[in-house]
Amino acid sequence: MGVVVGFQLKVEKYKQTGDNTATNDFRIVCGQYDRPLWMVNISHGEQEGDYGTVQLCPPLMAVCGIRTQIGDHSASTGTLLHE
Repeated sequence: MGVVVGFQLKVEKYKQTGDNTATNDFRIVCGQYDRPLWMVNISHGEQEGDYGTVQLCPPLMAVCGIRTQIGDHSASTGTLLHE
């Protein structure tokens, strides 16, 4: 059985004008407590940004939840999920 042992974010660099969406997609790293085995894309197909470095849990640890911040819908950016 596998657990979530890490993640990777797809982040858009800051732009002076236009939509600054920051994190656009992410991947979760699944595996066993002592080794990552596969990645799962959690994506809506956003093209902007680049994936950063994979962040892994310490040995024998796993992700037990995520925390998000949901805001008011912005007509200019279409942003709802903030963190």
